[in-house]
Amino acid sequence: MKKVLLRFLIIGLLLVASQTRVHSQENVSTWLTLSYDGFWPKTFNVDNKSASDLYEKAKNWSNSFYPNIEKELLFDSLNYQIKVRTIKSEAFYCGLKRNLYDVDYTLIVSFKEGRYRVQVELNGFYYNPRNLKYSAEGASQETGWDQREFYLTEKEINPKSSPGRSELSFTMYEISTSLYNVMTSDDSKKEVDDKNDW
Repeated sequence: MKKVLLRFLIIGLLLVASQTRVHSQENVSTWLTLSYDGFWPKTFNVDNKSASDLYEKAKNWSNSFYPNIEKELLFDSLNYQIKVRTIKSEAFYCGLKRNLYDVDYTLIVSFKEGRYRVQVELNGFYYNPRNLKYSAEGASQETGWDQREFYLTEKEINPKSSPGRSELSFTMYEISTSLYNVMTSDDSKKEVDDKNDW
């Protein structure tokens, strides 16, 4: 029990620290909002960058961020879009027994002049009974449920699932932040498009 509480404390402190750093230095949040229908798309403005420039930077990032894992990777240079489908092992814990889950997701990054949009599609959740990394041999078992299990209704969060929901959101936050840091590494003016204008 102490280990569980310690884990939540560490995650909480990391989350507060990372959010504080982002807001204090750049006034930009890379947090992706999880809802009953999945993660909302989020648009980021990066001034003085063409769609082609942004696409190439993200392409390089995807090759380094997803180096040696089982994945489907699609580069669409004509429409300036990148899709990565993969399984994130140990994405979150959930339930009274602290069951470990992997998540099958697709990251979609689209580009236009001076901005890019991040989308995450949740394809499935896998229960990992032996806490093994996902493998083609089937270490994980598909649960048959989706992100709606985190909610009692479309607007009411299930309190029993809050830790799992928070951990899943933090997993996607880390991915979004890693991409954002690469896209804005040359100190271009950057901001979140609050209207999500795409």
